[in-house]
Amino acid sequence: GHRTNDGIMKPLGSHQMYHLDYTEPAGDINMTMPDYVRFIQLNLKGLAGYDAYLKASTYFFIHNCRPSYALGWFNISEGENVFSSHSGTGDFTYYTIAQIDRKKGLAYIVFANAYNEATLEGVRLLIRKMKEAY
Repeated sequence: GHRTNDGIMKPLGSHQMYHLDYTEPAGDINMTMPDYVRFIQLNLKGLAGYDAYLKASTYFFIHNCRPSYALGWFNISEGENVFSSHSGTGDFTYYTIAQIDRKKGLAYIVFANAYNEATLEGVRLLIRKMKEAY
């Protein structure tokens, strides 16, 4: 990962201490990319009305129990589409975002090995382009 200090982005060396706080809800959980994709696929299947790892009704509750922010998922309206969205950073060195298009049954996932304002803007642009293409 990369961290920005005083406006300069630098790689985080392997000798530096990396902050992991397992007391934070869902904070700093580490999994492989294939496992994360599988996690998102399970959510897609559940939101489509099929039982996956959990019952479909549980996935619906997780994503919809509150209007704007449910259990870890923001509910974002873009026109007639509703997206479940979650993003996060690992100690401000990595950034991941997942957006689930409930209408199309598609998910858009971006992983970045940096976290700063330029990264966020680039990821937003990439997500927008992915939505236009798919």
